[in-house]
Amino acid sequence: MQGTVERLTVEYNTAAAQMANELTLLNIIRAEEDLPIYYTSISRLTGSVQLTASGGFNAQLKQASPVQATSATDAMAKTTGTTTTTATGTTTSMMTTTPQGLAGAQPMSGPTVAAGSGTSSITTVAPTSSMVNTVTDLTSRAVTSGGNVYMPSVGGQIVTGPSFDINILDTQVFYNGVLTEIPFSTVDNYLDQEYYDNQLLIRLLVDRLEFRLKNPVEHYQHPAGTLAKVMHNVASGIDENGNDMAEEFANEVACFKLTGLSEKKPDKTLAPLSRVTEYTDGKQRAIRIQDLAAFDGTKLDIDRPIPEDPASDHKVLIVRPSTEKRVAHIDLLKNCKNPVRIADPPETLPSTHDAVPAEPPADSLYAGAGHIWLPSEDSDGAVLVPVDIRIIFRSPDGVLKFLGRYLYSVEHDPTHTFRLGQQPLFSVNGKGPALVRTEVLGKHYFIADDENRRRNMIVLGLAEQLINLQKSATDRPVTVPVQWCLKAT
Repeated sequence: MQGTVERLTVEYNTAAAQMANELTLLNIIRAEEDLPIYYTSISRLTGSVQLTASGGFNAQLKQASPVQATSATDAMAKTTGTTTTTATGTTTSMMTTTPQGLAGAQPMSGPTVAAGSGTSSITTVAPTSSMVNTVTDLTSRAVTSGGNVYMPSVGGQIVTGPSFDINILDTQVFYNGVLTEIPFSTVDNYLDQEYYDNQLLIRLLVDRLEFRLKNPVEHYQHPAGTLAKVMHNVASGIDENGNDMAEEFANEVACFKLTGLSEKKPDKTLAPLSRVTEYTDGKQRAIRIQDLAAFDGTKLDIDRPIPEDPASDHKVLIVRPSTEKRVAHIDLLKNCKNPVRIADPPETLPSTHDAVPAEPPADSLYAGAGHIWLPSEDSDGAVLVPVDIRIIFRSPDGVLKFLGRYLYSVEHDPTHTFRLGQQPLFSVNGKGPALVRTEVLGKHYFIADDENRRRNMIVLGLAEQLINLQKSATDRPVTVPVQWCLKAT
């Protein structure tokens, strides 16, 4: 039983892994072929083991055969007990005969009775003692001679059968989650694991970088928060100026490192403390214990200690504390060989400024690149503007579609599709045994056990986790799922 349970546990785990990997690859290939994506999952996979055992013991105990078995048998064969013979005649005669072959039998005499005309019959009777002995001998002889026979029997049966439910994930709650941007808390968890390559996370999870103006500057008079520039992370494409968008983004982030930063916004001011300690007639009153209990530092707080003089309460402000949270941040890698072009002036615009820095400003907030060059609005050339870089992540569904678009670009436009190092970001149909395989539109696709196997399986596993994070027991369809039950004996 122990070996059976261990074997079934491993087999069920392997089956679940193959199912999840193939479903993810299937949806990626569907995205490559511009087909709709469908999500299903096995919500329950259980196995049953039934063990039936039986045992038995049969025995034949034999005795020694009796003596003179042959004579007793012959005597029984020659003795009929009582014989009645009917003859037609006018006289009826009763006489006694001696049975033939009975050892020790004595002749018996008896009267002869004669009657008138009618039917005559002759009756022969065997001795009583001889018949009893014969039956006893034959009964003893029923057990034949020979040794005792012992026949033990043991039987068993093991019945195993998996049972699983397949859920179709098409609810509004599920799609609201799978189409929503990946929260940074999830990305931050991947960063802390140090299992995933940082550049891999940037290329796969980041949808775009938004550069928003910090404050207006000369020759670029726009309010703070204005979207100054957007860099899209695409698999392949050429913009309206003929620039390779995929190569541009890859070059820009080559010296960047995605990290997390703890950020806390300023506390929100609500009112002076005097509004609480002052009566409607303008007189001051002492602060009560229940008033102090409200300033617990979570919902309400004060910006400074309460003064001894109640008349100075107006200087103390009641604030609503803000909570600290983690936000996406970009750091500049040191000694990076790739050029960081984000601070370079546009090549298409003549520079009219003498103070064009050779490197990004050192006092910027993000990655030493908190300034970008933009075309001046009221003069020729470019102007250096301070910006905040906001990182927008893809949705889990967007990750699958990006991988599908990347596979399409690798096949149809490889010269304008970026690579991560010497290998592609994701690839199928390599050289070697197939680890995961699927079929779409009659064409077979597989992830091979080749030099790019590790990266392919990391990307596949990452996509699976992002989709699974949107699954919940409360989001399952109300309808009865498809159920299967298989049994093998």
